[in-house]
Amino acid sequence: TAHIALAFPTPKYTDEKTSLFNLFDYLLESATSMNLQQAIRQKLGLTYNIGCYNIPFQETGILKISTTTEPEKIDLLLSSIFEEIKRFKELPKKEFETLKKKYIRLIKKLDKMPIFLADRVATEEMFGYEEANKKNISELEKITQEDVQELAENQFKDYLAYIIKPEWSFEEYLLKEKKDKKRKKEKKDK
Repeated sequence: TAHIALAFPTPKYTDEKTSLFNLFDYLLESATSMNLQQAIRQKLGLTYNIGCYNIPFQETGILKISTTTEPEKIDLLLSSIFEEIKRFKELPKKEFETLKKKYIRLIKKLDKMPIFLADRVATEEMFGYEEANKKNISELEKITQEDVQELAENQFKDYLAYIIKPEWSFEEYLLKEKKDKKRKKEKKDK
């Protein structure tokens, strides 16, 4: 199995566009008309699991899509991920509005949960993110379907991909282990 990750540059934590990338991340995994999990796993059978995460930092951020697949399926997997991103043009307005409201409700709930509240307080104290956290909901409410479509159209041209391919298959690994154990036993017996 090969491990694959795509990393796209995103704005820093305090940038007003960070909310747009967070919403995009949520839509990419939650929309029913287009969805990484449905397209890549269920329809194409290219992976068992695929995840998308926007991770903003102090100076910059990354939107990371990571998964695993068989080495011979890597090209199809990568092209399928980019096709799914392009499909944001087709996202129905009603579905977009419903998911945006759902995401805002989720953020409000998470802010009240102790573990997430502790994380928010820590980032505010350590990095001065208090103002950005206060603006998060209002920034989300301003985002339009056109904003998301423009993001999908223009933002995902520059990226870093890393692919880790195994040197041998699991069966080859087991065979090698068996041979190594046999050699060790033979040495010991001498």
